[in-house]
Order: sequence, then structure tokens, then C-alpha cells
Amino acid sequence: MTETAASAGTGPGFLALVRHELRLAIRDGAGKQRKARIIVLLVLMLVPALAGVGLAIALAPEPDVPRAAFGYLAAGWAGLVLLMLSGACVYVLRAFHDRGDLDLLLAAPIPPARVLAAKSVAVHASVALPLLLLSAPFVLASVVLGHRGWIGGSLMIIVAAVIATSMAFVIAGGLFRSLGSRRARMVIQAGGGVFAASVAILGQMPTFMPARFEAVKAAIRPMPPPPFDWPARAMFGAPLPLLALGLVAVAFALGAARLAARNLADAAPIPAPAVSRHRTRPFRTGVMRSLLGKELLLLWRDPELLSAVALQLAYMVPAFGLIFAGGTVSTWRLVAATVLFASMLPSSLGWLTLSGEDAPDLIAAAPVPVGVVRRAKILAACLPSLLMALVPLGFIALREPSALLVAVPMCLLGGVCAAVQQMLIGRPQKRSTFRRRQSGSMLLAISEYLMAGGFAGTAALLVQGSPWAAVTAGLSLAVLGVSWLVRTEK
Repeated sequence: MTETAASAGTGPGFLALVRHELRLAIRDGAGKQRKARIIVLLVLMLVPALAGVGLAIALAPEPDVPRAAFGYLAAGWAGLVLLMLSGACVYVLRAFHDRGDLDLLLAAPIPPARVLAAKSVAVHASVALPLLLLSAPFVLASVVLGHRGWIGGSLMIIVAAVIATSMAFVIAGGLFRSLGSRRARMVIQAGGGVFAASVAILGQMPTFMPARFEAVKAAIRPMPPPPFDWPARAMFGAPLPLLALGLVAVAFALGAARLAARNLADAAPIPAPAVSRHRTRPFRTGVMRSLLGKELLLLWRDPELLSAVALQLAYMVPAFGLIFAGGTVSTWRLVAATVLFASMLPSSLGWLTLSGEDAPDLIAAAPVPVGVVRRAKILAACLPSLLMALVPLGFIALREPSALLVAVPMCLLGGVCAAVQQMLIGRPQKRSTFRRRQSGSMLLAISEYLMAGGFAGTAALLVQGSPWAAVTAGLSLAVLGVSWLVRTEK
């Protein structure tokens, strides 16, 4: 009977496999942390619920089909597809490769088509559910208040998620086939970080470039011609555009499954180590040089951590928007932004090199002084930010060369102090917990921003010749002093 069942392809049903994939996608961290995150999530959901209901009440007098908003809505829906595409590529990567269970599932007495279809549907659902949950209060309240056609907005979110995820399957499959598993993962992770940073920067366009933003608004305001107006019409319940775009989404999903399933299934979740074709280079002398090279190489080889760093830098864009308020770029603002960047990035990289060391016992047992190891790690954390800061420093040199006398020393001081702070109070953890590194130390989370902001303010005040620079500099150094007082022994 067992052989007959296996040959018939029995096993977990399709819906059971989908539920299993969704549980794995939601699961993150230990049990206690998961309960805390669920409580925080429920509390945070009150904000979109209240805002959505309030917005629905405010828009209750509006007509069922506000044609004046068609241009904005059509452009916004296209932007939503691109935004979902970035996240969908990461979901595809995690579901088919990083989890490492594809080979086991394909070897089980389950039809391979059912396994791949369940993973695909779970990825589609993972992409669509967050935005569906956020928009549900507004849509449901609008339906209750009389705008029944606006339920099409939720349906169009599902259509956008299906199209974006289908495109992600094709892109990921092509990358894995042409570049190999390791390089494809690097491209997907780094591309996601760059895309998120780009979206954050575009979100501050009204602050950075108000005139250009108004020009863009004027360009997309008119109603687009058919069929480019179909997404906007479908959002308000127009049956034919909604049906047409739904069929397009189904066609995308079926076509992507055929084009990408074989590539994704054949790609190894954990690539085998490749044999180097280059000649082995002799060891280089110098402990500091070897340690520095090792730290930089580890940073470069981890694309997921690099993308996480890029996302953290994207969160700094609103702060940059305040610095460049009004669309003007003065020298002191540019100096402040450069110092802020040069102080924040070494903090993230310093956690990776100092607290995220995967072999601390091996490093501690090496015949190398502890001070040399720490200096190499601090230098590795500061070098990337200093190299990237050369670009804004070049603009500062063109605008006001004398400001470099403030910008360069403050960038060096801010970067070194940020890395040293990680050495003092950063807790040793696994590198895989980088995204949650601040959740375990509220002191570290607050002091990072206080010290970086203090150095940025000091640089801005020094350029303007204000004596208040001593106060902000004292604040940053005081934060570092408190970090030394409460330092953890490593």
C-alpha cells in the first residue's frame, strides 16, 4: 500500500503545503521574540486601521469613479508593481534556495509540480498580504459607506502582486541559470538594497527638488489613454478592465512557472565550492594587512548583510531631507550630511566586524595581540564609508575648499568613534541577526544616533563659525564616555 500511495503521488495536499510555506515565511526568531513581535504588530495595525477608516469617512462624499485621480492612480499602481518586484525577488530566493528544503520536498512522495506550485503560491501571498492588511480598513470602510466598487482596489493589489512575483520568478531563474547560485544571490540581495534606497530617495523628491516634483505631478495628472487607464478603472470596480488585468496576471503566472520552475528547481540551494582557476598567491607578510584583508573580504562576500546595510542607510534619507529642506544645498548642510553618513555606516559595519565575529575563539587563540585585532576591525569598518564619502567631499571641495578642513577630520572622528562604540557596548551575536541587532540593546540604538547627530551638528556649526560647536561635540564625546563606563567585557 505504501508503494502504491507513493507511486500515486499521495502526501500533503496543496493547501497544506501552502500553509506550511506561509508559516515558514512568517516564522522568524525564537518563540519569545515571536510573541513580542506579534504583540507589536497588533499594536501597530491600529494606526493603519484608524487612518484607513478616517480616510474612508473623509472621502465618503467623493463620486464612485473620481476620474480626476486616474492619472495619479495609474502611475501609482505601476510604481507598486516595481516596488513589489524588489521584495518578490528576495522572497523567491528565500523560498527556493536559502531555506534548503527543496531537495527534501522533491524527494518526498509528493508530485514535484505540487511542491513547486505551493511554493509559488506562498510567495505570491507573502508579497500581497502586507499591503492587503494595510489597505483593508480603508477599503472595507469605503464599501460600508457606499463605495462598493472600491473593493477593486484590493483585487488590484492581488493582481500587482501576481504580476510582480511572476516577473521575479523569471528574473531569479535567469540569474541563477546565467550567473550561478552565489552570484545570483549577490545580485538579488544587492539589487534589493539599492532599489529600496532609490525608493526612499524618490520619496524625498518634494524636499530635494520641489520644482522637478511639481513637473512630474503635472505630467502624470492627465487621464492616460486606454489601455493605460485600465488599472485606475479597475480599482473602482470597472468589470472589463478588472477582468482583463486579472487574465493578464494569470497569464504572467502560468508563463513564469513554465520559464522559471526548471531553473529554480535545478539550482543548488547551497553551491558547491568551486575550484579556483587562478594560481595560488603567496601569503603576504604583515598581521594588520592580513586581518584587514580578511575583514573586508568577509564583508564583501555577504550580499544579504550588504543589502541590510543599504536599507539602514535608506532610512537616513528623511534626515537628509530635513538637512536639505527647501531644495537648497548650502555648504554647511552638505558637510553635516557627509559627516552623518560617515558616522552611521561605520557603526553598522563595526557591529559586523566586532560583534558579529563568527569565530571569536579562533581569533582569541591566535598569537596576535588583542589590540592589533581590534584596530584592524575598526579600520575595516571605517574604510568603506570613508571611500564612499569621497564623492560628497569632492562636491564640498568644489563649492568651498576651506570647508574640507572641517569635513575630513569630522568624518574620520565620527567614523572611528562609531566603530569604537560598537567595540565597547556591542554584544557578540551571530551575523545572521544583523537586522535585529538593536533590539537587544536600547542603549546602543539610542547612542548611535545621538553621537552621529552630535558630530554632524558640530561639523555644521564649525563651518558657520558658531561657538555652539563645542556643545554638540561635548555631547558626542559624552555619549562615547558613557559607552566606556557601561562597556561589556569581551
